[in-house]
Amino acid sequence: MQAATVSGGHNLIVAAMDTPDFPCPLPFPFAFKPDELKNYYREWQIVKYNEDVGELHKTDANGNRIRLRFATLLARKPASL
Repeated sequence: MQAATVSGGHNLIVAAMDTPDFPCPLPFPFAFKPDELKNYYREWQIVKYNEDVGELHKTDANGNRIRLRFATLLARKPASL
């Protein structure tokens, strides 16, 4: 994805995380660890980054929406890359 982005272009990613305080209970093929996504973009300009708790539409066995952390990244590729 980074390689396919032109200089000055942006990547926007919202992805599930697996953290000690909110372990990912679903069998996603991949979930980020704390700061992992941000580290992949360390050479880019980070416009926005957070690891906030959110809810899925999917519910657990008790009918409660499943809560977990999501990494949200908006990054701009510098002209030098």
